[in-house]
Amino acid sequence: MSEFHSLCKGIIQLYEQEYLRAPTQDYLQRSLHVREIRGSKV
Repeated sequence: MSEFHSLCKGIIQLYEQEYLRAPTQDYLQRSLHVREIRGSKV
């Protein structure tokens, strides 16, 4: 395994629980609110 591959694997293991989790209801509400303020229709 290359050093780069090992580094990538380590970074994924370190951050996957925080960044690959399902969005919470609070996060979704904030995102929708920000979109509404910005005038986004999507």
